[in-house]
Order: sequence, then structure tokens, then C-alpha cells
Amino acid sequence: MTKQQKWIVGGCAAVAALMLATNPDQAAHLRAIKETAALTSSSNTTFAATDFTSTMSYNNYFLFSTVTFLDNIVSWGAFGKVYTTNRVSDPLGTRK
Repeated sequence: MTKQQKWIVGGCAAVAALMLATNPDQAAHLRAIKETAALTSSSNTTFAATDFTSTMSYNNYFLFSTVTFLDNIVSWGAFGKVYTTNRVSDPLGTRK
């Protein structure tokens, strides 16, 4: 193995270790979902995304994590950050 290949392998291992150490937990996902739902909720909506948090599924893939609802990704996280999808503001997919 050349010196360049060792640096590449070492860099990949360092990034993987960083991702493993900073993978967001379920609480971080739920916090992000609730914050996004509060920002995007409208007064004419009869339900909110937070009404469905008990039926959402947290998936830990060690390097990153997701939360799904009805087989759709609602949020994903890596490097200590959680990002939500449009599914948070429309959990049942009723708006076009």
C-alpha cells in the first residue's frame, strides 16, 4: 500500500469515526420535527405533524439516522445535524 493510499484510508476512517460519534439520536429528530411543524403549521390545518410522533419510526444506521412515517423519510441526520423533509408540514401527503 502506497503512502497516498494510507492517507486516503486514514481519512475515510476518520470521517466514519466522526459520523459515528455525532450521529443524532431520536430526541434530536423529534425536536427538529416539532420545530419545523410549529413553523409550517397553518391555522386551517386540523392536525399537526406532532400528532403523529408516536407512529414515526427512528432508524439508526450508525453513520446517519432517519425518521420515517408511512414509509416516507420525515427527517435525516448526520454530523450532529437533523434536516427535515417536506413531509413534516404535510404528514399524510394531502397537499399538492
